[in-house]
Amino acid sequence: MVKLKTFKTGVIMLIFGIAFGIHANLRTYVDNEGFLHESFSTPMSAILVITGIILLVASSLIFCLKTKK
Repeated sequence: MVKLKTFKTGVIMLIFGIAFGIHANLRTYVDNEGFLHESFSTPMSAILVITGIILLVASSLIFCLKTKK
């Protein structure tokens, strides 16, 4: 199997994105006046998960193109 750095990076970004998402869900709350208080982890988790998915798709395309040759 071909070892791709993009695959490893994508998996790591997905893991960190899920971890940030869990942390964000634990830290998000609504106060008595109805304001939602979110941590910095909420947008970071979305960015990391999306980037991880893009890298995994790119690495699978690279792997498919290399195996066809």
